[in-house]
Amino acid sequence: MSIIRESISIFRNVRKIGGVSRVYLALTFLTMFGKSIIEANYVVFLLSRGLSYGDVGLILSVYFLTWAVLSFPLGVAADRYGRKLAFVTSVLLHGTGLLLYAFSVNFFQFLVAEILIAVASALGGNVLLSWYIDEARVRGLQDEVKHVMGLAKIVSAIALLLAGVSATVLVAFCQVLTFLVGGITLYLTAVLACELLRESYRSASRSVCYHYLSIVKDTARLLIRNTPLLLLMLGSLLVTPLQAAFLYSWQILVSSLSGYMPILGMTYILLTLVMMFSGTFYLLLVKIVKDITKVTVLCTAVIITISVLLSLCNTLAVLIVLLMLFKLWSSTYGTAYIFWFNELVNTSVRTAVNSLRNTLNYIVMAISLYFIGVVAEHAGISTTFLITSISGVAALPLLLLARKRN
Repeated sequence: MSIIRESISIFRNVRKIGGVSRVYLALTFLTMFGKSIIEANYVVFLLSRGLSYGDVGLILSVYFLTWAVLSFPLGVAADRYGRKLAFVTSVLLHGTGLLLYAFSVNFFQFLVAEILIAVASALGGNVLLSWYIDEARVRGLQDEVKHVMGLAKIVSAIALLLAGVSATVLVAFCQVLTFLVGGITLYLTAVLACELLRESYRSASRSVCYHYLSIVKDTARLLIRNTPLLLLMLGSLLVTPLQAAFLYSWQILVSSLSGYMPILGMTYILLTLVMMFSGTFYLLLVKIVKDITKVTVLCTAVIITISVLLSLCNTLAVLIVLLMLFKLWSSTYGTAYIFWFNELVNTSVRTAVNSLRNTLNYIVMAISLYFIGVVAEHAGISTTFLITSISGVAALPLLLLARKRN
């Protein structure tokens, strides 16, 4: 009920927002829709084009590795040369990657398409949000931003749901249609951005990379000295393979048990709804447990248990329920972990430490996805959940030790 009341309150302010905010919300919707429409059949599509489990794992791995390597330098480039240019370029690259996917027939072509999408993701990041905040500041609309941020979450959720519904319909005819629609949508977004956005900010600094390297060194020293923070980060990195197994395997498991492609879209819609509810579930869990560290450990234990059950499941209805539970507890884990993590970080280096955390997480995700692809090819797709649950079990002592020394 709190979500409904908050949504009603936010929507009451829609008529009051200006043109800049409307542009931001429209581009947010189109971008989210265009990127998300392939999420329901992405992995299954690759397999249908003749790629092996190992090939799919490698492609997914390259995506996260490219993102990890390029996220900071391309973020610097966006600040240096302008957010409008960065946003339009990233959307065009992403759209081109999706269209190339639609017409690719071999591993090398899919790999090139994936690298384009990864570069676009690294360049895009939060660049549209950065543009909006700066533009609102220039126009004296700072008071409007907080309402628009809440509305943007609702708009993004609607885009995700519509992407799921559209994918459900499209894959019933042909899987390639989701990539075509996604690519065309992002091309349209780029055209609108060229017409509607104006460049309001460029950084004059050319030495930010040198400052960043210094910050990285200071951050590494902080981690070494802050034992609870180091243990927590290491524990979370061992949980990442569980999330990688979910990302890699859920579509394959659903399609293999159902044999009916639209079920993928329906399952994606259910997972999206669960993700939207996870914020309320997190607040309820914190209210009951009353300790964020306990919530993090509890969520990890539950995720491990669900992963083991997923490795044994051979019934479609039970599988979908388990996937929804995994999504719920995994999303709750992410929220609790980030809150705990930031409680242990000094304000002066908070951004740098979180940037390092994200980079390490992407690298571990990349390694995990490649490993999962190899395991799936030689031992079967269900085995991936069982193998990665071992990593989760290894994370528990580290999390408990971090909690003890908190």
